[in-house]
Amino acid sequence: MNGNILPPSKASTINAMEWLRKPFLENLYSQCIATSSSGKSNAFDSYMQQISRQSYVGQTFRANSDFYNVNKPVVLDEKEVQKLAPISEDAAKAFEKNKLDCQRLLGYLPYENEESSDQPYLYADLVNFLGSVEDVTENFMRVQTMIGIVRWYLQITKIDNQIAKLS
Repeated sequence: MNGNILPPSKASTINAMEWLRKPFLENLYSQCIATSSSGKSNAFDSYMQQISRQSYVGQTFRANSDFYNVNKPVVLDEKEVQKLAPISEDAAKAFEKNKLDCQRLLGYLPYENEESSDQPYLYADLVNFLGSVEDVTENFMRVQTMIGIVRWYLQITKIDNQIAKLS
C-alpha cells in the first residue's frame, strides 16, 4: 500500500469484484491462475477477461459469488427495512422482463448501479421510451438522452416526495 503497487492476489481480486459488482467464482479464478502461469498475463487480467464474457452478464458479486452464503442471516438497519416493500409476483416478473428487454436492446444495463428499490421504475420507464425508437443502434445519442431523462425524472419525483413530506 502507501503508493506501492503490489501484484494482484486472490484477496485483491475478490475486493475488486465486490467493487465492480461482478461475481467471484473459485473455479474460474483457478483456471485463470493456471492459464496465467505461462507468463502472458496475470491472473487478475485473465479473470477480468473471462468474467466480462456474455455468459456472466447480469451476475452480481452478492448473489453469484461462490462464497456468498444465502443461509446467513442478514442484519438490516431501520432505513434498509423501510426501503423493502413486499412486491407482487406480477411486479417482479414485469421488472425482470423490462430489465431483460433493456439488456437485449442496449447490450448492457444502464441502471445497474442505481439503488435496487429504484431499478423497477427506471427500467419500466426506459422500456416505454425505447419503444419509440426505431433502431436503437443507429440512434445512440437519442438513447443516451432517454437514459438520462429517466434518471432525472426519478430524481425529481424523489425531491417532490421529500417536499411533500416536509410541508
